[in-house]
Amino acid sequence: MRYRELILAVAGVSVCGLPAAAQDVVDAGTVVPEGWPDQNLYVENAWSVDRLFGRDVMGPGGERIGDVEDVVMNDDGMVVALIAEVGGFWDIGDTHVSVPWDMVEIGQDGSVTIPVTQDTITDYDLFDSSGLPEGAEISAEVVEGVDDAELGVGLWRASELMSDYVREVGDDATWVNFGYVSDLIVLDGAIDATIVSTTARYGPATYAYPYRGGTVDGYGMWRPAASTYDLPILESDATSLPEFDGDGM
Repeated sequence: MRYRELILAVAGVSVCGLPAAAQDVVDAGTVVPEGWPDQNLYVENAWSVDRLFGRDVMGPGGERIGDVEDVVMNDDGMVVALIAEVGGFWDIGDTHVSVPWDMVEIGQDGSVTIPVTQDTITDYDLFDSSGLPEGAEISAEVVEGVDDAELGVGLWRASELMSDYVREVGDDATWVNFGYVSDLIVLDGAIDATIVSTTARYGPATYAYPYRGGTVDGYGMWRPAASTYDLPILESDATSLPEFDGDGM
């Protein structure tokens, strides 16, 4: 789902032409994002999930051991674990590990360090730490169970939400196609904001909206495997906010 917008562009399909189902009647009311955007988005310890994807992962000795593959969240938007692809140069092939978030170090320069070595790699089993289903198989190219299966109860991967379509509330109290999730901003170990890139109809532009999680209450209505991220914010309010400045982070 992270590359859905790219696939649509290649196929010649406009993101504006989303399914007719996007016109369902809104039944959760609307909210006004007062006092937003939060300036905490630009503090030094806030970080972008999108920029974390694919970043080099260092071992405890400062050597590069792999790449960031994904981030595991819980229903409250708290970061639970980091999934990394490691190995290749050890006496094993490439494999995936899951490291509890409190054991991951993010440096001031954005570097990622995890306590995984060739001797301790079995302590960071992908399925034990991430709540992934037992019996999923790992290959060099495709991770069955990581890419296509649901996590344990209350857990989901950041890549599941990234690039999902976003809807907002139109004047006629129906969902209106608005754009897609382009990033998540994490602060103090939890998602602080959802970054939305709009369709050309609204700019195009990029906005930050507060993340509260849940399927009904709060600013975002979304659940793992859902095809849309629904913002119960009126169209006029959603576009009246200052644009998000990603370079300011």
